[in-house]
Amino acid sequence: MSRFELTVEGVRFECRCWEGQFQERKITCFKCGGALTERVWSAGNAELMCSTMGCHPAPLKSFATETEMRDWLERGWNLTAEKCREDIS
Repeated sequence: MSRFELTVEGVRFECRCWEGQFQERKITCFKCGGALTERVWSAGNAELMCSTMGCHPAPLKSFATETEMRDWLERGWNLTAEKCREDIS
């Protein structure tokens, strides 16, 4: 099993890869390694925030909609998956 990290615009995508499949995937802060919290506001906009007190008071990444955030996260996981597949090739 291999461990992979990929940082995209301040968001670190981390996972373990076994035979081309993700295990234990999570998103973390590039600065402190703390878990990121997904916030969706009533106005419809969404943000990824560091959950570590005092690390990064502003959102690490902001989106106009929750769908935009989900699509962006999926693209990040797809890039990480490519790296995982390259490693087993």
